[in-house]
Amino acid sequence: MSTEETRPPVPPTPSPALLPPTPADTQHQHLHQEIWDANAKTWDAAIGTAGNCFYKHLVSPTALSLLSPLPDENILELACGNGIFARKLAELGSHVLATDFSENMVEIARERTGGEEAGRGVRYMRLDVTSERELDGLVALAGEHLGFDGVICRSSFLI
Repeated sequence: MSTEETRPPVPPTPSPALLPPTPADTQHQHLHQEIWDANAKTWDAAIGTAGNCFYKHLVSPTALSLLSPLPDENILELACGNGIFARKLAELGSHVLATDFSENMVEIARERTGGEEAGRGVRYMRLDVTSERELDGLVALAGEHLGFDGVICRSSFLI
């Protein structure tokens, strides 16, 4: 083909995130959620209120250094687990929306925070970040609150 000839444009390949979920995807999603819901108390007991040695000495300091939260910033935490990092951010003066895939983990995080989350700078909600519908809801919520100054996702690959 000479340089003067033009090729027809190649149609873009749809992003997997934009494709509708298959029944197998939905089945796996529900299975993962059931597993995390069933193991929420065990995970919480292993991590505790202050975190294990790995968390205290590597994960938390590194995440805080990378995020560099400032007082009064709005921070979104994805995959918050029992809320340990969300509570740390709130102690530093940030306003945190902490989310997790597991409703049981969200309930444990609320309990560990003391129930009245808003008064402590943390709000919790269940959120499946693999769901376009739920992410659209999060975007709408962020718009109501003028967005987020920072986003952190430390542990979402523990599936």
